[in-house]
Order: sequence, then C-alpha cells, then structure tokens
Amino acid sequence: PHPPAPPPTVLRRATRLASAAAPPAPLPHYVVVGAGWGGWGAAKSLAQSGRCSVTLLDVLPDPTGATPYLSSTGKPVEAGWRGFWRDYPNLCGLVDELGLAESAVFT
Repeated sequence: PHPPAPPPTVLRRATRLASAAAPPAPLPHYVVVGAGWGGWGAAKSLAQSGRCSVTLLDVLPDPTGATPYLSSTGKPVEAGWRGFWRDYPNLCGLVDELGLAESAVFT
C-alpha cells in the first residue's frame, strides 16, 4: 500500500513555490543577414521590441559607412543603393532616428 497523498492545498502551494523559483526562459535570438536599409530596419525593430536579442551580419567590415570600403586598387566602393529620395517615409523615419544628416543620405 502507498502512503496517503498530501492534501491538495499543499500540492498547490508547492507548485507555486517551484514556479516562482524557476529561472526566466531565455529570449529568442535572431540573426539578420545584410546591413542594407532593410536589414538595419529589421534589426532595429526586433531589438526595440525587447522580446529578443539580435545579431546583424554584413559582408562589409563596417556597414555603417563610417569607414570607407575600398576596392583592391584603393578606390571607394558603394555596395548598396546610390541614393534615396524623400518619397520613402519609412526610410525618412529611420534616417531621422539614426541622426543622419539628410545631405549625406538623400540625393
């Protein structure tokens, strides 16, 4: 014969204590490939959600544009689009949030 089960109130109390002590579940991790405007926007949106961690990957060593990307002959290379226009409100918002000068972005 088995010993009698504890009263239900004891089981509920033990369950509550165990769940309170459990470590929080780890946040999901996303990897965004490509640091063009779409990649930057996606990574920024994911990171700001607070519900995940994000890694942004790009072929360029510095996709911010702060360090010039040079060809093997030393000439500057533009790896992305050559210009943006104010007709793209989503890009305009991202440019403003990143604190970029319009003259450095829009043609």
